[in-house]
Amino acid sequence: MDIEKAVKHLNEHAENEPTGKCARYVRLALQAGGLDLKHHPMSAKDYGPTLLSAGFTKFYEFKEMASGQSAQSAAGAAVPSLEWEFTTSLLHWSALFEQFRGVTKVSQTRSSSNQDYVPKKGDVAVIQPYKGGDPHGHIAMYNGTKWVSDFKQRDMWGGPGYRKHKPTCVVYRP
Repeated sequence: MDIEKAVKHLNEHAENEPTGKCARYVRLALQAGGLDLKHHPMSAKDYGPTLLSAGFTKFYEFKEMASGQSAQSAAGAAVPSLEWEFTTSLLHWSALFEQFRGVTKVSQTRSSSNQDYVPKKGDVAVIQPYKGGDPHGHIAMYNGTKWVSDFKQRDMWGGPGYRKHKPTCVVYRP
C-alpha cells in the first residue's frame, strides 16, 4: 500500500465536521493507496479482519475502560496511563511456517506491557461502539500529525462519547 497516496486522499477529502461516514472516508483513502477493498464491511467496528487480510498487522490494543478514568491525552498522540492494558502484537511473533519449502522460521518473541504507543503515518484505529453511542463504532487513520476520518480529529477518539467511554480500540499498522 502507498501510505502517502492514502493519506493525501484522506486529507484532501476530510470535512470540517463529522459526517457519520468515517468508514467510507477511510476506505476510500485506503483504496486510493492501492488496497483492494471491494468486499468491505459496512460498520467501522468490523474493519479489523479486512485490514488484516489486506496486509495490516494488529499492532496495539487499548482495552475498554470505565468512564471517568484517565487514559489518553487529547494532544493527538496516544499516551496510555498506568491503568491501561495494551498489547503489542507486532512485537510478539509466533512461529511462521513455509509449507512449500519445508522450512520453519521462528522469530524471537518479545512482549512489552509498558511501552507507550506512538502513532505512525498510516496507522488505522478501529474503535468499538460504547453503550448509547453509534452502534457502528469509529475508524480513523493517522496522517503523520493527526487522526483523520471523515474529518480532522483532535485526537484518536474522534468524539466526546468515545473520549469519555474509551471503548476497546485496536490500531492496525500497514
